[in-house]
Parts: sequence; C-alpha cells; structure tokens
Amino acid sequence: MSVSSHYGEPELMRFRNGKAGAFTMQFDDSMETQAEIAIPIMDERRLVGTFFINPGHRRYGPHRDTWEVVCPRFGHELANHTMSHAGAASYEEAEREIGECSRHIWRLYPDRSKLLPFARGGGTTWSISEEEMCELMRRYYLFKRPSKYGICDDPESEYYHPGDIIEHAQEAIEGESWVQVHFHGIGGEWISCTKEAFLGLCDFLVANQDKLWVATEGDAWKYEQEYQAVSSVSLADPTDDGFRLAIECDESKIQTFGLPLSELYDEPLTVRVPVPGSWTRFVVVQARGDRADVRTYETVTVGGRRVAQFGVRPGVVAAMVTTIGYRTVEDSRLSQPSVAFQGGRAQALTHGWLDVKPGHHYELTLPTSDATPVGTRWEGGKRVRDAFQPVAQPDCVDKDEAGPLEPMFRRRFIFKLDDLSLYHIQGFQRFIDTVDTHGGKADMGISPGTCDEEVFDWLRSLDLSRFQLWNHTWDHGQAGPKHMGIPYDVQYQNVDAVQEIVERELGFTMVAWGYPGIRAYPEAAGDQWLEDGDFVTYLVIRNHLDLTVLLNAPRELADRGYNMINSEGVLTLNDVNHFEGPPGLGIRGDPGKRHPVAWVEDLYPCEDPLRPPPLGNGDELIWRLHHPSLRPSEGDAYDVLYAQIHPWFWQEQDQDGIGALIDHINGGGEWRCATLAESYHWLRDRDLVVLEKVTPDSYRLDAHRLHFRHRMELKLPERTTVKCRAYHSHSFDV
Repeated sequence: MSVSSHYGEPELMRFRNGKAGAFTMQFDDSMETQAEIAIPIMDERRLVGTFFINPGHRRYGPHRDTWEVVCPRFGHELANHTMSHAGAASYEEAEREIGECSRHIWRLYPDRSKLLPFARGGGTTWSISEEEMCELMRRYYLFKRPSKYGICDDPESEYYHPGDIIEHAQEAIEGESWVQVHFHGIGGEWISCTKEAFLGLCDFLVANQDKLWVATEGDAWKYEQEYQAVSSVSLADPTDDGFRLAIECDESKIQTFGLPLSELYDEPLTVRVPVPGSWTRFVVVQARGDRADVRTYETVTVGGRRVAQFGVRPGVVAAMVTTIGYRTVEDSRLSQPSVAFQGGRAQALTHGWLDVKPGHHYELTLPTSDATPVGTRWEGGKRVRDAFQPVAQPDCVDKDEAGPLEPMFRRRFIFKLDDLSLYHIQGFQRFIDTVDTHGGKADMGISPGTCDEEVFDWLRSLDLSRFQLWNHTWDHGQAGPKHMGIPYDVQYQNVDAVQEIVERELGFTMVAWGYPGIRAYPEAAGDQWLEDGDFVTYLVIRNHLDLTVLLNAPRELADRGYNMINSEGVLTLNDVNHFEGPPGLGIRGDPGKRHPVAWVEDLYPCEDPLRPPPLGNGDELIWRLHHPSLRPSEGDAYDVLYAQIHPWFWQEQDQDGIGALIDHINGGGEWRCATLAESYHWLRDRDLVVLEKVTPDSYRLDAHRLHFRHRMELKLPERTTVKCRAYHSHSFDV
C-alpha cells in the first residue's frame, strides 16, 4: 500500500507550529527591574523569555521567589550566567562558578533537558584557557548563546541600537529567521530599555503570535540544531485511520555531549502531512521515557488541502498518528442530571456540573463566545505553552490559572468521623443530619464487631455517595490489638474480614483504613494508649486490592509529602485533630485522659486576640480553617485536609457551629467538601484531565486517559450544552 494513496509527503516546518519566524528575549544579571517590571508584563501576556541568572550574587536573593517559583511556573527559561558574575582566578574557581550555577538550575527544572545556554558575564576575567572553558561547557551541557541585538536607550552604550525595538521582531517575520534581543535593565538600572518600549514590543508580539514563535533560547536553539541535522522524515504503515512517522537526525551534525541525541534534544519538530478530507481531529502518541506522550490536534487547511500539523521528537521511536473515531453516547445514565444525549440533542449543563468517565470526550458549547483565545489548553489545570510544552508548575496547582476547571482545583475538606458503633449511633445520627442539611459530605470509621442491625439499617438509609465508610478494624481493640505485633497473614485476614462484612451488608467497598487508638492492655487506664498498627500493617494496606488511602499515616510512608499519593500509590493522610473540641466537651472529661479541648487550647491559645469566642462556634471553626497551623512544615498549602472528629462529643448545641463551617466551605472559593474516595480519585487523575478551547464558543474536555469517573464542576455559563463522545477502541494504541 503506497503512502500516496492515503497521504501526501510529510513537510518539516522551519519553526514550531509552522510560524514564519522565531524571536527570543534574553535578560542578563538577575536584575531587579526584570523581576519587578519585565516578568509581570510578560506573564500577563503569556510570553516567555530566557533569564541569565547569577544565584550567588546579592541581586538574586531579594527576588528569589520570582526566579525559582514564578519563572518555572510561567515557562521562562533560567540560563547559566555563572554563580556570582565575578569571573575566576583558577580552573577550580571556574568549575565552581559554572557547575554550581548549572546544578542550581537543574534542581528547579527536574523534568527538563539539562542543556542550557551559557554566557560568562561581561567585564569579567577568566584565568583559564579556552580549551579549559570548552571542557567545562561540555561537562555541564552548555552552549554559547547566540545574541543579535543589545537593547538600550543610552546612545553612549555599546548596546545602543537606534530605531524602534519592534523592528527586530518584524525582521524575524519578514526574514523568516530567528532573531534574539538582549536586555539588562527594564525601566531603570543600567543598560536600560524604557518600560514603554518594552511594553510596545510585548504587545506587538501578542498581536503577531500567529506569525511569530516567541521562544526561549534553549527551545529555539534545540529546534534549530535538530532541524539542520535532520537526515530523514519517514512515513510508514499507512491505513485509512493513520500512519507512523519518524524523524532521524545525523548526530555528526549536532553536539550531543556524548549522550544519546534524545536525552538533551527534546524539542518536537513540527511536521505537516496532507491527510484525507474526512479527518477533523487526530491524536499523536510517541514514547517519552517510561510513558507515552499523547497529544490531540485539529486538522488545518493549507492551500485547499486538509493537513495534519503536529510535533514529533527526533531520534526516538516513531510517533503514531491516528484519526479520532467516535460515537455519540445516548445513555442518559451517563450524567444525572447534568448532561446526556437524548433524542440526538445535547442537554444543558446544570449548575456547572458534568459527569465525566474515562474513554470519552465532551464537547462544551457556550451560549455566547468568551474571551479565552482559541487554542488555549490546560493539562491537569496547568496552562500549556504553545502546542507542545506544558508550563511547569508546583505540585499544588494554582487554581486561578486553571480556567474553567478552577472549581475542581479547590482544596478538599474531609470530615473523618471516628468510632461508628452501636454505643455512639445517636451522636453519629445527629452529626450526619447536620452535615446532610448543609450539603456536606463525611467518611465514618466503622468497627463492625461493635455494630448491630440498627447501625446497618441506618447506614442503608444514607446516600453512600456522600456518606462513606472507612475500615476502623473489627472491634476497635475491645478484645486487644488486632494488628500491633501480629503476623502479616493474621493482620490481612482481620482487615479483609471488615471489608467483607461491609460489602455484604451495604454493597459498598471501603477504600480507606485508619488505626484505632486503644489501651495498651485491657486493665490500662489514663493516657496509656497506642495506635493499633505497625509497619506490617502498612504492607497489608498497600497490598490489599480495595485499600488506597491510609489515615494517620506515619511520616516515613509519606515519601512525597503528607496528603499526597506516595510512591507506592497510597494516599497518605496525616492526623488533623484541630477541629475537635466543641463548647460542651470541657465538662465531659475522663480522669487521666487528655481530651480534645486541651489539645485545641494548646494549639489556639484562648488569649489569642484574633480567636472568636466561644470555642467551637461557627466563627471560631472558620477561623481555625484558615489558621496557619493547618499548613504543613514545608510551608505549602494542603490540597487535601481532614478533620478528625468524634461525633458523640458534639451535642445538640454544638451543631450550629458545624453547619456554619460547612456553609463557609461550600460558599467560598478555596475549599470544597469531599469524601476520601473522590479525593484519592481526583489526585490520581487531575494531571490527566485535558481542556482545550477549540472555537470561539466551545471547549473540549478530553477524559480518555482517566482512571476513574468524576463528577466535575466547571466554571462555564449555565446554558452551556454538552455532547458526550466515546472513542472507538481502534483510535488509540496507548
């Protein structure tokens, strides 16, 4: 079967996305005006640049957050300008100046190629030979930056270039070339460009983004090197539905630093392939380390011919390009009540909610166009830079950058209710009634050996999508420990027995397990308590097919941080007891035992002038929610937080405070009530959710890579209509 019977010859584009030219803004010396003026202007316009930094210089420290947080978040490149911009009197000093700067940048961009632009610093002296300098550049994967124009408004400066700064960008477009401009100060400091001129340039770049690729130094340099070294572009295995395409480079024409080409040169090259007129959307799958890189594109029309334009990394396995086949889903059970396909018509989004399941995509049509540019794309709540490279952001997604997905990136607040048993059934019923009335959710720790049919009958009356259960051992240690110091096989049997009885009685599979606090031996009293679990218990939880959440996890198991999924796939939540302690608890003390009122009063001293009295009322609980003590020691914010509560402590007079807390969570923009299961599912899937603006009045939500079904809330107009599409099984080979 010949290629020509299906597809035209592949065409390699000179610049990313087939743009006419490329333009790079370089900035030297970690200057204050770059951090305070240039970067905010560029971030607002979604422009990127390359900043040659000196991490050991006094100028760097005052704006460390800008260089180390803002720049990676918004896709800027940090480049090696040496540690201190002081030159070197020996080879050892030179190695330290250059090597430490590279290592500093590598730590900030762990997922990027180690290849970096390098400039040794103007006015510095290096007492080493050129051969030694070249050896250091090879050791640290550095290339000498190209720079065409220095920008300065002082006619006496060597960087002064007469004329309008915009002319340089126009040169890149008209000359179909890559042009670099070089800044120091912006609106002040030395070798300065005026703020007005810089603003004018940035606005011109935005207005001409259909013609000009605004690139970092590293991305443009890698693209140029790869493009010049291409030895073949081959298209193979054509069928009606797709083909494979590979790009090979002649490594003798490119400096690989002794490594495989693909390890440092990871910039996708843009290819155009004429395709059948029936193609509208297509997917490109290509290996990326130990995973597949999957991108979805729209076809474009060039010269009257339908064309697939996409990116392929050179020097790795061939990319599989497949047209997307799909069928219309007409099953109304897919979404209740938000969206279904009934009678061939799309229904409207209801209060912003959408039921989403794996293997599907959702076409969201707005009642009117909005201001989001066509082509804007979010992957896991993170904006994507151009068509290929996602903007690197911290693990905790900035929800304000998540576009219509913003409500899904609010932090999860979970009521973890301990010790469900026949003895405490009235307290649980009272507490759950309050949570239900105010639209909240809760997870209850059940010990079925302490329950009877009355407890199970009550549980059957609840909405188990909102009020879920977690495994709190068979009898909460009434007959002694069931886990601490017990062999693995016995512990597994004890855990599994609780799972089985709950599934048999309620048809519900628990996903979480939590240690009970029990007395060390039956006759022990006072504060002689232990957690009924050890490291063997953790192995049981990790290996049990049902259990994916570990409550009260020890620190050594939270190897990716508390409230995150650890390296073994278990969500490790730590104990947050800060919400216990209602007004009446102080008079219900147990001699010798330290009750939650004392814990809370130690944590939030009564003399704190900001604390609204009395303890446990609505205002005071809301104050606790926003208190700095709820931040982990690393200083970042929790994505998931649970409040450990014993419902029978909270009497009738305490319920108003709980209700006010739930109303505050539901009515604000920072938190949302959640269950343990949905929190785990979201943390597993949130980086796989893709949302694209495909036309002025429509978005597409791609859920084909998800593991779980989700009920998603989207910030879209009420009259948005939704069509659900299911991919054919042959559409992907992921």
